[in-house]
Amino acid sequence: MTADHSHAGERTRRYAEHLAQMVRAETVSVGPGESCAKFLALHQLLETLYPLTHACLEKQVIGSASLLYRWPGRQAGLQHEPVVLMAHQDVVEATGPWTHPPFAGVVDQEWVWGRGSIDDKGPLCAIFEAVEAQLAAGFTPERDIWIVSSHDEEPMGAGAAEMVRYLSAQQVRPILVLDEGGAIIDRLFPGVEGKAAVIGVTEKGYLNIRITARSAGGHASTPPRHSPLARLAKFITSIEEHPVFPAQFNAVTRSLFTCLAPRMKGLPRQIFRHLGLFGPFMAFILPALGGEAAAMVRTTCAFTMAQGSGAPNVLPESASVTANLRIAIHERSGQVLERLEKRARAHKLTIETLYGHEASPVAPQHGPGYDGLINSLKAVFPDAAPMPYIMLAASDAHHMTELTDCVYRFCPFELNKSLRRSIHGLDERLPIASLCSAVDFYHDLVGRF
Repeated sequence: MTADHSHAGERTRRYAEHLAQMVRAETVSVGPGESCAKFLALHQLLETLYPLTHACLEKQVIGSASLLYRWPGRQAGLQHEPVVLMAHQDVVEATGPWTHPPFAGVVDQEWVWGRGSIDDKGPLCAIFEAVEAQLAAGFTPERDIWIVSSHDEEPMGAGAAEMVRYLSAQQVRPILVLDEGGAIIDRLFPGVEGKAAVIGVTEKGYLNIRITARSAGGHASTPPRHSPLARLAKFITSIEEHPVFPAQFNAVTRSLFTCLAPRMKGLPRQIFRHLGLFGPFMAFILPALGGEAAAMVRTTCAFTMAQGSGAPNVLPESASVTANLRIAIHERSGQVLERLEKRARAHKLTIETLYGHEASPVAPQHGPGYDGLINSLKAVFPDAAPMPYIMLAASDAHHMTELTDCVYRFCPFELNKSLRRSIHGLDERLPIASLCSAVDFYHDLVGRF
């Protein structure tokens, strides 16, 4: 027993230190043409940490710094029906007062601290640890396994799309694609008991737009009644106070709350156990449960950037705000833009689309890939009930839907609300125990194929 504990402690320390080294590679997203030197340093680190993986798998660098690995399986006939495991290399910037410097990779008794420890170097580390361990044990999968890791997921770059084009040319049609997304969450909503393994079976669409107000400009000492910034302010207020996006209780959210009903108490349990009766009212009930629940049933619009005059005493000839929209799965971007443009015209504003993609198809909840995913979940997290949900954020996974419908979004970490808030925020950190469980999950999953 003592030897086992010693071995487990050694494994835990190794995982934590490997992830900490990956965090120290400061791979903040870069734009086209910018230096990828820190990504290349991360690639060298991965070769050092995982020598068997780099000796046995076929590695390619796609584009500037995206990584693509193929682990050939035993069955040649299954070559075109692989499993794809995804985790991106890049991270967002880290500003503000952190407990530890965000790229120091501090490890204490409980946590690995730093930007990317959860999003998304934690999963990347867990995947490599699992593959390395399986190779050390002499395991060869029955079918091909691919590791797909883009370097520009955060700014919606081209890395994942380039890798999808490559895989498409190889006639790859995966039976399972698994990328970041859901997690193991205790008490998913108020009044819900127990842990849920929420699996993203789709993700919302994504749209960046710029709303612009124009005028003749002039001196700030004689402002007009309807200045550009005032018109923009009225438009923003009108969208936030009177949204133009209809709510709809969709099939995925219905399935989620059907799974949750047995874990609820009192009136909520009765409501969700009888969705046939209460279903028509759920589009109005869910927003009362909070922002996450509201986002499951409607398109959201967040105003994130603004630009006006270059001087405090000059009226702008052009002022603009940028908005980020996450499009509900029952809507298309054209419908959303049409509603916004109608509201914008009332304030003499114009709208320009900067970037967008539609919501992803809903993945099937059956088949060999999905069954393997669920069986691995049950083996490693037996007290967490698998449940489908709509991923509210965006991921590289939406590119993979060009190859297969079997695209799922799940990160095998136990994340409470504080940890989820730290993603893209202050004090991002991963419990070391969660990292160990994640390695066990990927180890089990790889072994099933």
